[in-house]
Amino acid sequence: MTSPLFRVLVVGRHPGLLASVIQRLRDQGYDATGVSTDEEALSLSEGTWDALVIGGGVEPASREAISAAFRTAQPEIKIIHAHPESLFRQLAEALGPLSD
Repeated sequence: MTSPLFRVLVVGRHPGLLASVIQRLRDQGYDATGVSTDEEALSLSEGTWDALVIGGGVEPASREAISAAFRTAQPEIKIIHAHPESLFRQLAEALGPLSD
């Protein structure tokens, strides 16, 4: 029996970087989805997510609006403002290690 994956939504503005991050997350065992617009992110705020990752290229006003929507819909969600180099460390700190 496999353990449940952490569901992670990543919001990023740079398509190539976003695709790379999503693939790296999936390779590490996360159930990752990526979006590049505020509208896409907000449409998913009612879903069940363990973490919301907001990339460094997301503008401050968008960052706050997206964070607020997710906090309202899911008060327990972990919101991470990350750079690709620190993402895995920040996810592990927020969610704990992935189970085998």
